[in-house]
Amino acid sequence: MKSLTDNIDREQLDKDGNLRKDYKYVRPEDELNSWDDLKQKWKAFEDPQHNFSEEDKLSLEHIKKRLEQNKPKD
Repeated sequence: MKSLTDNIDREQLDKDGNLRKDYKYVRPEDELNSWDDLKQKWKAFEDPQHNFSEEDKLSLEHIKKRLEQNKPKD
């Protein structure tokens, strides 16, 4: 499935001289795939009691784990 960032016209950026050759884009694992996903996430943000999907719950748990792993050690 295409992500939102796949719509960037890399050829046009390269032609305009705005494409960085020294940067390798790595797609984040939690990047949204469609505008509908974004709308659903926004609804969950506005009213989590009624709009939180199972995927959102799993994503939230994953984020919590990543935050714990990246927590600075004293």
